[in-house]
Amino acid sequence: MSRPRIGFLVSGPKGFSLLEGLHRDCDVAFVSSHPVRGLQVDAYRLVREFCRTHGYAFVEREAIDEAQLAHADHVFVAGWQYLIAAALERLVVFHDSLLPEVRGFAPTATALIAGRTTIGVTAFRPVEAF
Repeated sequence: MSRPRIGFLVSGPKGFSLLEGLHRDCDVAFVSSHPVRGLQVDAYRLVREFCRTHGYAFVEREAIDEAQLAHADHVFVAGWQYLIAAALERLVVFHDSLLPEVRGFAPTATALIAGRTTIGVTAFRPVEAF
């Protein structure tokens, strides 16, 4: 049985962690990232170096289009801060909260501040309409 061909649209520490944790379990089609200001860690640099070390194709954010997304069976998205309007059927978005209870920009921090004892991740496929 062949391994799935996965593209990664990742940014920030969350995105880097997803790539680092899953890359061995799939055939990496490509990886894309973008800089995020105001973080203590330069995850963009880490992602680029990780790709260079492992021989993965790194694609700049501006080059991500429908043709690029078509190189993968599925595209995992984590920490990404840009609209993706193509190939929605291939996307799997990882959101760092148990939706729908905790939403927003910093859901893990919000959950911890609110005293939640359970935190997690929701994976979903985006759709065009609500």
